Amino acid sequence: MLILAITDSGLTHPDFDVVPGWNIPSNNGTTADINGHGTFCAGMAGAKGNNGVGVVGAGWNFRIMPVCV
Repeated sequence: MLILAITDSGLTHPDFDVVPGWNIPSNNGTTADINGHGTFCAGMAGAKGNNGVGVVGAGWNFRIMPVCV
């Protein structure tokens, strides 16, 4: 399965298969989305499909690694 790193504001939503990421400004593993933009971008790229939650991403079998920048 492909792991896709999303470098943005973080990721907060149950509709993703998430692997541990990193918060570069804080230098820690806290990757909660601070303004929703990272979650939006991750949704377009890799939100799970056929599960009755949210939307479906272009690659709905991707695993997502959130990287806060």
